[in-house]
Amino acid sequence: MARLKKNASDEDKRTRFLIELSRCGNITDSANQASIPRRTLYNWRKDSPAFKAEWDQAKELGNDALEDEARRRGHDGVEEPVYQGGEEVGRIRKYSDTLLIFLLKGNLPAKFRDRVAIGGDPENQTPINFISRESVTSDPYTDTPLDDFEPAAEATA
Repeated sequence: MARLKKNASDEDKRTRFLIELSRCGNITDSANQASIPRRTLYNWRKDSPAFKAEWDQAKELGNDALEDEARRRGHDGVEEPVYQGGEEVGRIRKYSDTLLIFLLKGNLPAKFRDRVAIGGDPENQTPINFISRESVTSDPYTDTPLDDFEPAAEATA
């Protein structure tokens, strides 16, 4: 395992990167703010279990910040100006139904997941078992061995 070169400048840059990552959750933006090439960061991550753990923790905090922002926009809304004749005449609060849908699906998947019914009785949902073509040896309706089937004649136009 390669050793990390440690100096005060690198430590300061690492700290800045981790702070930015925990704030925004975006690796590229955080690397730019800390003035560290992405490749260098990934090398440090590969070579240092401690830095990898700090990175993962900062990334999780950044994801939490993104979720908080999505919740704010979906639940509390954001104010946008209203213009008339080129002049601002008021403000309106807009909410994001789409963000709320994703938050509900993520936080309460059993209640808000997408459901797909493929025919049959919706009250008696039996799982569909998929089988490979190779495992089918006979027609399931007539029990005729598949070897006895003739290929269908191709339609001609």
